[in-house]
Amino acid sequence: MNAVLIDTSFAMSCAEFRIDYFAEIRKLLPTAELGTIDNVIKELDKLGEGRSKKAMTARLARTLINKVPVIITNSRGHTDNLLLERANQDVIIATQDMALKRRLRAKKLPLIDIRQKKYLQLIGL
Repeated sequence: MNAVLIDTSFAMSCAEFRIDYFAEIRKLLPTAELGTIDNVIKELDKLGEGRSKKAMTARLARTLINKVPVIITNSRGHTDNLLLERANQDVIIATQDMALKRRLRAKKLPLIDIRQKKYLQLIGL
């Protein structure tokens, strides 16, 4: 069984483009378990402060990420590094972050990203 860890950039982009990542990930990996790390939630909380469009998108992303069944706590360090440490052939990172994508591809690890602002695609599995 695969697990998918959701990154801040992915959660924000899905909220912005109104993509139901729960349903879309189920299409790609029907048995995958969704999760995230507590640093992602902290980042969304910080981005959600204020009245800008980005803040409103972050608050929506935060509301949606609350529905993710697995939240890994006690994470210390940079979010991208923490996600990269957990990534392997069975733990797939969902991200829109170009630097993180580059690092995942360099290690030949699978990832999920958004295509055409509508669909999710699985790369490298």
